[in-house]
Amino acid sequence: MAMLYMQMYVIIMLIILYLNLLIQKSPKTWLGTLFKTLIILVLLGAFLDTIHAFIDGGSHPVERYLLFFASFMIYFLPLSISVIWYFYVLEILYHKRLFMNTVRIVSLIPAIISLIMIILSLWLPIYYSISANNIYSRGPLFNLSVIVCFLYLFLPVYYLIKDHKVMKNRTVYALISFTLFPMIGATIQVFNYGLFLIGPSLGLAVLMMYLLVQSQLIATDYLTGLFNKREFEAFLTVLTKRKKLKHIALIFFDLDDLKTINDTYGHDCGDNALKDTASILTKTFGRDAFIARIGGDEFTAILTLQEPEDLTKYLDTLDENIDNYNQNSQHNFHLSLSWGNDFYDSYRHLSVTSFVHDVEQMMYAKKHAKHLA
Repeated sequence: MAMLYMQMYVIIMLIILYLNLLIQKSPKTWLGTLFKTLIILVLLGAFLDTIHAFIDGGSHPVERYLLFFASFMIYFLPLSISVIWYFYVLEILYHKRLFMNTVRIVSLIPAIISLIMIILSLWLPIYYSISANNIYSRGPLFNLSVIVCFLYLFLPVYYLIKDHKVMKNRTVYALISFTLFPMIGATIQVFNYGLFLIGPSLGLAVLMMYLLVQSQLIATDYLTGLFNKREFEAFLTVLTKRKKLKHIALIFFDLDDLKTINDTYGHDCGDNALKDTASILTKTFGRDAFIARIGGDEFTAILTLQEPEDLTKYLDTLDENIDNYNQNSQHNFHLSLSWGNDFYDSYRHLSVTSFVHDVEQMMYAKKHAKHLA
């Protein structure tokens, strides 16, 4: 009974988490869709585990049909969850960069074979069987279903170790640790028939994934690791409402000739130019500044300064850092930024929106002047 109560806690927790994601109304992304699908499948799995425990051995004809359905789903759902987890990690690591479609298709072969086995088990005792008395029991190839699920839990760990340099170590360690919870829960359940640990362990993994990874990914730009436009707008709105802050400086940056870099040297070089720009901005303004990538080649920084003259010092340092980069870079391209900047003044600016618009127009004016020079 204690295990069933644990399942109920997991169901309630996942419902709250899913509703929280809906309330947030974060921008729709493939990564966000995968994560929400993961929550729904784990939620459904925990629910069906609970139903399965109640109807196993029942005598009513309807219960027999429900038992067949629940038995099919408790094999199908862990397989689906493992595969989605696999693609979730690939999406975080590689995003829209080239990761051969043929590799992805081939990697699905074990899952397809296992799915066929799950379907055939409705008639043949392969993964499981249900007796005339509505008693569920594991089939001779039950362990194969577990091995296939473990395969899709292990593969992401391989890719995370192999290409760990493309993301922060904290995220890598967090993602790897998430694999441990369902694997430990599944291993204990395999050797202790009657326990329901896969659902709770998956629920715990999803919750930790949200707290340590997904919530951060929602707020950050996938390529540069900087904050995204959504976070920039929220931060600036809150900041400008604080009365004690004297000098709030906003700077808009545009990476010059990104299209030319992409067309001449390829999109990988374009990505490198964006990431290096983010590094230069972070190095120049420090971790205390709020720095975001708000568009394809557009960045912004928000600084709270003691004196207005400090902004000039920062921008002079930025010029120096860009020059040093171009002199020492191993890339074929050179970086160049156009920017506009101003201080927020509630009397001069009608709203935060007009303030942002004015600074953005300053940036475009300077960029246009560069092209005319």
